[in-house]
Amino acid sequence: MITADVQHCGSSVLISAGGKLDEHAGVVFQQALDGIAVDARDLMVDLHGVVAMDACGLTGRDRHLGQSDHRVPTPNHPPATASG
Repeated sequence: MITADVQHCGSSVLISAGGKLDEHAGVVFQQALDGIAVDARDLMVDLHGVVAMDACGLTGRDRHLGQSDHRVPTPNHPPATASG
């Protein structure tokens, strides 16, 4: 379960997250973002309070796209191909 605390300071907004970042986190973040005025100039997200992130993260990637490789592509670890 994730929690999100929203703080406003002028035209800046800080969303502080805590707990476990899982496939349900997107709903929590969307609710936090829904309360932010469109004229906010700066949006910061503080993830220091996040203790864990499951393989799905925010996207629920394996449920929605049917993919089994959850690695984040980096220069040393490119995305998986169909062959492996």
